[in-house]
Amino acid sequence: MRLEQRSESCHVRAVRVPGPVSLLLVLAGCANGATRWWSSPLAAGADNRSQLTSADTGFTLSPVPPGEPQPLQPPRVGLQLAVLHVQIPAADVPRAETIWNHVREDVLDAETRQRLRQNGLRIGVGHERFWEPIKLALDAIDGRRVMLAQPVSMPPGFPIALEMDSEPRTQTLFSVDSDGVLSGSTWPFSRNVLRVAYAPDPQDAHRLRVSVTPQVRQEREGWRWVRTESGFWQVPRYAARSYEAAGFVLTLEPQEYVVIAASDRAVVDGLLGRALLTAPHEDMRYYSYVFLQPGVREIGARGAAGNEP
Repeated sequence: MRLEQRSESCHVRAVRVPGPVSLLLVLAGCANGATRWWSSPLAAGADNRSQLTSADTGFTLSPVPPGEPQPLQPPRVGLQLAVLHVQIPAADVPRAETIWNHVREDVLDAETRQRLRQNGLRIGVGHERFWEPIKLALDAIDGRRVMLAQPVSMPPGFPIALEMDSEPRTQTLFSVDSDGVLSGSTWPFSRNVLRVAYAPDPQDAHRLRVSVTPQVRQEREGWRWVRTESGFWQVPRYAARSYEAAGFVLTLEPQEYVVIAASDRAVVDGLLGRALLTAPHEDMRYYSYVFLQPGVREIGARGAAGNEP
């Protein structure tokens, strides 16, 4: 799922502000360019830890005084998330249909899949073993726009917002609730995001529980503090609505990744999936395919002298 982007017109940004903060990945599109695709973004990150964007602030709840001995503790778990965003012209969506032959859609129950479809979303889980045919199908589309975010490290359970809009806008969004009722509301100066959080599966530490929820946000001035296992984090204060009926939770095995795309219902203007996963560009509409691959790594154990190796 990793690629090397040779085009210089790729508008990708990871936004951080001084101090312990949340991290927003802006999934802006990139101009078409020659690409080389690799097997795994997390494998690359494992080879060069210094290139990972770290979310560890060092602002912990219980600081250890220098030199004070501590009993040996087990290694702490660090989580990483790699994000690949591919946009293709609407006319080429039928050509990309073959990617669904290489991912599992039955990872969600039939009721959840139908509810997501009604909201304009289609979800699957793939494995690195079957990445090559997906890569070939997308690479064959000349009009594609590609973005690969640098793998990000983060505390377990702490959410990352994947912004799907490059600029705020006024929009009316419609969604289908869990009871099947269609409802809508207007959001001035808002952005659509995918809120992603994940943590080790309590039943099996080798697996990950991943939660993805669409949101619409209107940012306000100011900050608030969020408590995590790694300490306190400062995040922007905003007005938001989470669309729980269009969200999902999955359990991933090692080397698996999530695929998020628009369903056939995303042709309806204002429907959540269309607003999140399609966008106009140069008199054309592009459809998004978002690939999320989380991973786990150990980040050291505290030794007898209170130092981490």
